[in-house]
Amino acid sequence: MHALTESPFQTDDDVQTLLTAFHHSVLPRSAWNHQAHMTVALSIGRAHAPDVALTSMREAINRFNAAVGIVSTPDYGYHETITAFYMHAVALHIRGHPRPTSAAEDANAFMSEWGRPDLPLDFYSKERLFSREARAAFVSPDLQQLPDT
Repeated sequence: MHALTESPFQTDDDVQTLLTAFHHSVLPRSAWNHQAHMTVALSIGRAHAPDVALTSMREAINRFNAAVGIVSTPDYGYHETITAFYMHAVALHIRGHPRPTSAAEDANAFMSEWGRPDLPLDFYSKERLFSREARAAFVSPDLQQLPDT
């Protein structure tokens, strides 16, 4: 199934397949990859104001993780700072692309602009980003500030 791989989306149906599988907790755990995280984040960001979107994304990730047996600990599972970082990126993307032509093009453009898995390390040192504190609660970047939304 194309929508469950980390390659560009071909159709809006590919995006919808991923989103539906995620929200019904039937997305295979192996398909809960970076692109899936980013696509869900973008979908939630488009549906809610930024402050509500972060809360919605946090709840969606934790609900999905629980459904597929991913247990969050101080060192594994849900990561608040990375989630907040990418939801900030979603807000920036939406500001620059207020009316996308299609869900697939929107998701692909977002991945192209903001989808590097190591992008947070442009803003955070490894020590800070991967600390227990950053996993549990948002911590500010220590290398450079995030662009304003």
